[in-house]
Amino acid sequence: RDGVYQWQRRAEADNAADEPASWQVIREGFSPLSPAQDGAYTDTLALLLAAAELQQGAGTTLERQVYDDGTLHEVMLRADGEVNLHISYRRWQGDQSIRISSPTRCLRVRVAARRQSPKEEEFSLLGLRGELLMYLDLRSGAVLRISGQEPRIGALTINATRVYLVQ
Repeated sequence: RDGVYQWQRRAEADNAADEPASWQVIREGFSPLSPAQDGAYTDTLALLLAAAELQQGAGTTLERQVYDDGTLHEVMLRADGEVNLHISYRRWQGDQSIRISSPTRCLRVRVAARRQSPKEEEFSLLGLRGELLMYLDLRSGAVLRISGQEPRIGALTINATRVYLVQ
């Protein structure tokens, strides 16, 4: 109600396979924020899960209040048609592993954030900024590709290499 408490954990080389709860806290803090109308916030990585709502036919747009490094962003996700995407990756479900190399039917999702003021830090997702595009597998809802602008490199695309499906 009074703001957002955030912490970040990171694995070291010797405990990378351990549960995240055992990793060392490397950053934490409290930021007082004016509450959103419904008091609900999310973080940037949770947008990957929220995008699946579009894939499930919950409408063509979603708006989320996203808290990221002390800044609250109003982020809109908009379904932008279906495309065939060719990405080779390994899909895991239980003990079964399948290599996917054929084109996959995906929902393209445009991600945009409204700036509250010109001084506000630009919204980023996994280090990407500007016009962001996500591509979701229409069957599983998994995010297979994210593209945008990386400040030092320029246009950058991140492709999934592994997808773990949980039932």
